[in-house]
Amino acid sequence: MRVRELAISAVVVVGVWASVGSGGSSSSSTDTTSQGSDTPTTAAPADAHIGTAAADGKFTFTLHSVRCGIPSVGDTTYGLGETAQGQFCEVKLRVANTGTESQDFMSSEQKAFDSAGNQVDNNDMAEIAAGIDQNMFSGINPGNAIETTLYYDIAKGRTISKFEFHDSMFSDGVTVLNQ
Repeated sequence: MRVRELAISAVVVVGVWASVGSGGSSSSSTDTTSQGSDTPTTAAPADAHIGTAAADGKFTFTLHSVRCGIPSVGDTTYGLGETAQGQFCEVKLRVANTGTESQDFMSSEQKAFDSAGNQVDNNDMAEIAAGIDQNMFSGINPGNAIETTLYYDIAKGRTISKFEFHDSMFSDGVTVLNQ
């Protein structure tokens, strides 16, 4: 019984530590303009799109381009590439650390949503086959940025409608439209 109590306590401590140290999210802004009230209101931000900077926690993301219809990545002739189940979408992205501390970028935390509304995870094996795996897990110091490419395997005939970019696995994320 004592081991179970210790395990539960450890999970609670790690959860609290992770949520405090996650960097938070900046997915909304506060409008302090008074119109008959002294209470600040929260306004939903306009959705970002290709070429627009969008912030979540310590990171500012800028989506450069999205290209779908790619059947495979890398050299599949000798088994060194990755073949899509449906089609790959190649996503060019800039990630800048606008915080005051180093923050780790994790490609696995960047989500896409296809035209049917399904959440799609990025494909790490395609990133390795393309030779861009150096940014799958990359520490970014304050004031620095990386340019990276992500791959998503989506069903044929669909497109990516939007992305949800995260500065950490614990952040709320920021939505960027594919338009």
